[in-house]
Amino acid sequence: MTYHVQWQLTYDDAFVNRCRACLTEQANIFQNDGRADMAALAKSILRGDDPSELATFQTMGGAAAGFADAVDNGDGTIDSTKITDAQILAVVQQGWPVVASLYYTSMGEPVP
Repeated sequence: MTYHVQWQLTYDDAFVNRCRACLTEQANIFQNDGRADMAALAKSILRGDDPSELATFQTMGGAAAGFADAVDNGDGTIDSTKITDAQILAVVQQGWPVVASLYYTSMGEPVP
């Protein structure tokens, strides 16, 4: 794994679009979550309130364990289709509480 490949994946349009589709799907689920921070993040993503929330997920996705190695073609290019939708879903679900805690308090208020 190189940081260059990780960066390439982080900004790969197809990968980013797949991650955003997954985020929207998960936001539809988490918007009714009983945990205020999780629900606040979901509602914000659905409204498009804070692009930095999406960027945080995007960066986490590009840095996910094993992803850079999986997509590296060894010639300076990547193939993000080597990452499955199930892998993206797992990273989004695992990262949801982390991102929620970065942006929202346990009461669902924005972190100051």
